[in-house]
Amino acid sequence: MAISLSVDDVVVGEDAAYVDFVIRLNEISATAVTVNWQTYNQTAGYNDYTSLSGSLTFSPGVTQMTVRIPITNDSLDEVNEAFTLELYSPSNNVTLAKNVGTAIIVDNDAPSGTPVISISDFIIDEAAGEASFVIILDRPSSQVVSLTYATQ
Repeated sequence: MAISLSVDDVVVGEDAAYVDFVIRLNEISATAVTVNWQTYNQTAGYNDYTSLSGSLTFSPGVTQMTVRIPITNDSLDEVNEAFTLELYSPSNNVTLAKNVGTAIIVDNDAPSGTPVISISDFIIDEAAGEASFVIILDRPSSQVVSLTYATQ
């Protein structure tokens, strides 16, 4: 059986400070094994975690190592977010069994209440046969805000 590398998926709370990706060799290697890695945005952006890259070297006999990525504990109410760590270019004919690990950051911020929607005065353009309304939120929202409306 060929020696291969894999990276685990991880789920952490936003207040965890770090995501620890565990990288594993499926069996002991008699020689050192090096693999490069890089993080990539998915639904998380660079303000949600620290984008990093690097390489790991497994000494002979070592089968597990960890890559630690700092995450940001912000105060925004947002959906859970994800980023990935990708392994590439392993040495010594080692294969990649699972080269992408996904980190899910579970948001820990309570909603600040439902935004209040208001409608400003309307303008009627009789010549065009239409009316315009300006819809206003009382505060920004990091979530999608939708409303249903009708005219009478």
